[in-house]
Amino acid sequence: MNELIELLVNFINTKIEQSLQDYKKEISSIPARGQSVSPEELERMLEVLKQNDEPDKGYLVEAMARLGGIEDEWAQISDQVSLIASFLNICGDFCDYNGFFIFKGEGASCYDATSHKAFPQKGDKVAVERFNRPMTLADSPLPDDIKGQFEGISDVYVLPLALKFKPAGFVLTVLSESGLLDFMKTVVTIMSRELTLMPYKAKALLGNKPRVGEKAPVSPSKASSGSRASISSIGLESPLERAIRYAKLLTSEIKLYNEKAVNKGLQDGGLRNLLSVDIERSYNSFRERFPNSEEIPDRIFDEALIEYVADGNADLL
Repeated sequence: MNELIELLVNFINTKIEQSLQDYKKEISSIPARGQSVSPEELERMLEVLKQNDEPDKGYLVEAMARLGGIEDEWAQISDQVSLIASFLNICGDFCDYNGFFIFKGEGASCYDATSHKAFPQKGDKVAVERFNRPMTLADSPLPDDIKGQFEGISDVYVLPLALKFKPAGFVLTVLSESGLLDFMKTVVTIMSRELTLMPYKAKALLGNKPRVGEKAPVSPSKASSGSRASISSIGLESPLERAIRYAKLLTSEIKLYNEKAVNKGLQDGGLRNLLSVDIERSYNSFRERFPNSEEIPDRIFDEALIEYVADGNADLL
């Protein structure tokens, strides 16, 4: 049972960490210390586990165990093609079909897909309006000719991909069973974040150089993917460690989403004025997550801002 609880903690904490915009209310109720999920939520997930863990197909247990290893699998991947291939391989263990679509112009193109003789494959183009919430195939804006390919098949869902907080595409999936929908939502959300941060991750891996203020890894086996902690360690972090990691994520995203303004500020100074809206929004998110300014001082966010946006030069702010 302890093993199952550990898997559940990893599963819930992954959802929290990778879906911050959707789970702000839930995050605000998480205890400041110790385990990052409430006993009530853990009990609820245990009940779901009991209902779905049939002797001949324990999909939910296997899926949660796979979630716990995703960061290890993706830690050294620095190109989109390999990442998407790994994504399809992981999801293929639990779903009968997955298609990875990217919005282009007024429609979407299938970038890659699980091999299937009838369902959409790489290169297929679909005329479809953009959307930003998970939905069943029947409720989705996909055209009737696509829906017709899945006629009579239950548990077909369309899950949105968001890059830089904007709809960028979707994953069309056929679940092996309905209890896996949360798993697929979580993996797609992790994938969206990995793709968003890919340029920085690739740069870090190629340079193999620690950032200002960070210690070099003592061995290759302990090297991490960027500034994030592994999923399995999230529940063991102190509030200060979580705050530092969250500040690094927020400030990295500021730089990623405002490349032109950041480059101008790095050259001419005045980064804080150029990025005032994004800095304020990110700081507010930081304080919503960590409201105790005595335990988590502003310097945590400020130091991350200097390191990740100003390249370690406070004068440029």
